[in-house]
Amino acid sequence: VGKEILLDDEVEDRLQGVLEQVRVQEGGVDGELSGGFALLYHSILPRLKILLRLERGDAARRKVLGLELYCKASVAPGGRCRGKVVLQGRLDRVDRLEEGLYQVIDYKTGLDLKVPGLAERPPAFDRAGYKAEIGSLQLPLYVYLLRSRLGWREHPWERFSACLYALRGLAGGSRTCDMVKPFPSPGGDIARLMDEVYVPVIQALVREILDPEVPFDPDFGSPSYCRGCPFRGGMCRA
Repeated sequence: VGKEILLDDEVEDRLQGVLEQVRVQEGGVDGELSGGFALLYHSILPRLKILLRLERGDAARRKVLGLELYCKASVAPGGRCRGKVVLQGRLDRVDRLEEGLYQVIDYKTGLDLKVPGLAERPPAFDRAGYKAEIGSLQLPLYVYLLRSRLGWREHPWERFSACLYALRGLAGGSRTCDMVKPFPSPGGDIARLMDEVYVPVIQALVREILDPEVPFDPDFGSPSYCRGCPFRGGMCRA
C-alpha cells in the first residue's frame, strides 16, 4: 500500500510457491485437499494468474492507496427528513493513478455484474424505475464515499472513477477489457452524472427508508438480495 505495484516475471511463481506450501500443510502432496482449498487451487489460482498478467500492463501508472479501505460520508436526504445520515462502507481497493486520479476497484467472482446505467436524469421516484434505468448504485456510492474521505473541496468529481474486476470469466485469451467494467462508461460525464442523477437518487432512497409512512416493500427479483442483506431475520418482514 502506498507504493508502486511491482508485478515482475517471478510474481506468478511466488504465488504458486505459497499455495504449494499451503497445499502440503492441508493434505500433503498426495493427500486429499479440503473442498475450499481444492476449489482455490484448481479453479481460482488459474484466474489469479490471468489477473496478474492483465494487471502487469497497467501497473506502472498505479499506486495502491488502500485495501479494504473504510470510508464514511454524510448525506442530507432533504424533504421532511432533517439533518444528515451517515453512510459507510469498505472499498476492496483504491488506486491513485499517475495523472492524479483515483479509482475504486471492486472484485467480483460471481456472474451478477451490475454497472450503473447512464440515466440522463433521475427517474420519477419509483424504486422499480431506479432498478430498471440505473441498475446498481454500488459504484456511484463508492465514489461518493471516497470523495468524502479525501476531501470534497480539494477533489472534484472528475478525479474519480470506479470499476468492477470480473474474475469469474477470465480465460487464457482474456484481455483487460474483458475483465474491467468501468464507471462511468467511456465518454460519461461523471460530474453531471453524480450531481444530477446518482446523488439525488441516493438522497431519495434514504428519504424513503426514513419515512414511517412508506410501507416496507421487499424486492423478490433475485434471491441474492436477501442472502446478502444484513437485516435478514429479526428486522425483516419479507
